[in-house]
Amino acid sequence: MNCSPKLFTRKINALEYSVSDIQLDTKFTLAHIGTLSSERNPEVLWRVISDIVKCDKIFSSQFQLNLVGTVSKEILKSLDTYGLSQFLNLVDYVSHEAAIRYQKQSQILLLIEVDAEHTKCIIPGKLFEYMVSNRPILAFGPKAADIA
Repeated sequence: MNCSPKLFTRKINALEYSVSDIQLDTKFTLAHIGTLSSERNPEVLWRVISDIVKCDKIFSSQFQLNLVGTVSKEILKSLDTYGLSQFLNLVDYVSHEAAIRYQKQSQILLLIEVDAEHTKCIIPGKLFEYMVSNRPILAFGPKAADIA
């Protein structure tokens, strides 16, 4: 795999992220903001969360999965298979300002890259947007990927 550096720039305006009066969610929210295609389905995560909500009633009463943006039917089916649909807050496309609000109020942000050789060298712009939100990030992708 050729991981020779290529630079693509995208200016992130810090003022865009200075949305005020945002408090953290009171529930334990795990959020993905953006398009979640079937190639990015983290079934191992759904399986682990499914096990936790079955065994820990306190966690299950506090857990919420926020998927903001376009979500594939395969992922929704997978969530249903693992019994997680009841914890799902599915939000359609939102403005950039609203997306920033979701990012900043979430307990944990979910970053998922396609598990493929050609994505090992990709650092998605979403990582930087999430970082500016100053929230913990749970990332999934190929082993030895640059986002690791």
